[in-house]
Amino acid sequence: RRAREFWGKLDHAGLALPNEARGEANKFSPASLVTKATPAIQNNLKLVGENASSTLIAAWQVMAWRLSGQMSFSIGVTSNGRGYEELESAVGVFAKALPIHSSFEGDLRFEEVAAQAGKSVRDAIEVQEYYRMGDGFGGGDPVNFEYVALPRAVSGGGVRFEVVRQEAILERSKLKENVAVLCIDLD
Repeated sequence: RRAREFWGKLDHAGLALPNEARGEANKFSPASLVTKATPAIQNNLKLVGENASSTLIAAWQVMAWRLSGQMSFSIGVTSNGRGYEELESAVGVFAKALPIHSSFEGDLRFEEVAAQAGKSVRDAIEVQEYYRMGDGFGGGDPVNFEYVALPRAVSGGGVRFEVVRQEAILERSKLKENVAVLCIDLD
């Protein structure tokens, strides 16, 4: 019951971005840009929020707020959907973009936005199995965020294997930030 109430109250207006194509001109054409964050940058991200992920989510929310001018909206944050130990090694895609409420009422410091983002993500993940895909974004395509920790490289017999990119397009979105970091004990 608590989970249904949680998701039921989370339906905010869709995010309207400047110069956004509408109607027939709104074709879904995914594109991406890969950038690398040095270990020093990754460590600095942890100094602001509870972890690098919540700091980056907060930055994404601030950017969406500044671009749209909207004070209250939802962004999608990708969860791996593996909330149970039995699912950790299961094959298949369980991930989904969960709507996370963003509110910029009053004078908030960035640290407060990061703390709010971390709490919102934890609350949503706690009840994620009751979420229905697509709800919570005001009927439009969402603006999404995904944070992925890539596994360390593996070497053996003169061969080295390294994951250099991991990305999944789970649903249509207007804009998506995909942050992939190498595992260096960030969080």
